Amino acid sequence: MGKLSEYISKEKERYGSIYSDITYAINEIEPFIDSKILKQRKYTTHIPILSKYMSLIDSIKADAGKEKFLGFLKDDKSINVLENYKNDHYGYIYQLEKCHKCECLKCTKECSFDSCLGCREGSQVVSCDHKATNVVFFDSFVIPLNNDSAGVVNDYEVLAVIQDVSVDKRYILLDGVDIDNKLVLYYYPGISSTTYGEITDEHEFDNVISIYQSIEKE
Repeated sequence: MGKLSEYISKEKERYGSIYSDITYAINEIEPFIDSKILKQRKYTTHIPILSKYMSLIDSIKADAGKEKFLGFLKDDKSINVLENYKNDHYGYIYQLEKCHKCECLKCTKECSFDSCLGCREGSQVVSCDHKATNVVFFDSFVIPLNNDSAGVVNDYEVLAVIQDVSVDKRYILLDGVDIDNKLVLYYYPGISSTTYGEITDEHEFDNVISIYQSIEKE
C-alpha cells in the first residue's frame, strides 16, 4: 500500500465513522426535537465541514487512481492538501470528535442543562441523568486562580464541571498544575467574568465528589 493510500485509509476509518454516526444521529432525532434546539447543537453546524473533508478525500483518491505512473510523486502534495484542510478547520473537526462521544448526541429529552450552549472546545458531556445532574469533562482546560494567602496565582486543570439543575448550582473540580492541591468550588460562569465560591456544606461537598468518582471509575 502506497503512502497516500495508507493515509487515506486511516483518515476514512477515523473520520468516516464520526461523519456517518453523527449524520445518522441527526436524521434519527430530527423528527423528535424542535428545529431551533437541534440547530443549537454544535455538531449540526460543524458537520458540513467534515462532509467537505470526506468529499476532498474521495476526490484525491480518485485522482490518484488515474495517475498510476509516477503518481507516488504527488503523495506528499496530496497529503498536505488534506492536512491543510484539517488545520484550517481544526477547532470544528476536533469538536466533532468530542460530539461523537457526547451524551447529547442522540438525546431528545427536553433539556434544562447548559448543553451545547455552555460547551467549550474540547469538552463533552460524559454523564447525564436527564433530571438533575450533568457531568462535563474537558481536554486541556486550565484556569488561573489567585492564592490570596500566598500572594501568587496558580494554574489549575479543570477535571470536571457538574451541574445540578435541581438546586440551580454548578460545581467545578480542579487539580493544581504546579502545586499539589485539589479544589471543589461553586462555579459561576459569566460572559465577561467567571467567579468561584467555597462549598461549606460537608454533605454537599461529599455528594459532588461522589458523583465525580462514580464517572471516573466507569
